[in-house]
Amino acid sequence: MAGCAQPPKQEVEAANAALQAAITAEAEQYAADELKGAQDLSAKLNGEMEKKEYKAAKQTAVQLKEAADKAKAAAKKTTKKKK
Repeated sequence: MAGCAQPPKQEVEAANAALQAAITAEAEQYAADELKGAQDLSAKLNGEMEKKEYKAAKQTAVQLKEAADKAKAAAKKTTKKKK
């Protein structure tokens, strides 16, 4: 039965932590496009979790973590150039 799947708690926590790290790294200012992509994935992930679409949510969480990590790296790269 599909409803027996467990929520991807570990992946979601890692994705949310990566998104928060990107925000802390000032991605809003220095990597706005990359951060927007990550935030869009976050909204998608939240919707999938609410609908208990855990398989899709796990994939989205992995994508979100990658996008957030890229936003953080882009922000750090830009802030180094500005110093």
